[in-house]
Amino acid sequence: MTDPPLAELAGIFADVTGSEPPSPDTDLIEGGVLDSLAPAELLDVTRFRTLASLAELVAECRALGTSDAA
Repeated sequence: MTDPPLAELAGIFADVTGSEPPSPDTDLIEGGVLDSLAPAELLDVTRFRTLASLAELVAECRALGTSDAA
């Protein structure tokens, strides 16, 4: 994993779960890694299917300056 947002997400995954992150293209929903997506109604669930697609979402948010909005 050489893409900075992807590597960062993989690191966060490892820190939070205490296990190795899945490969960038592993389907996180089909694989049961993500099973609680209550706010998904507001978001396109396909953006959360893989670490690669999550990394793209993070990069887009950062470009908009919204990644740290709370």
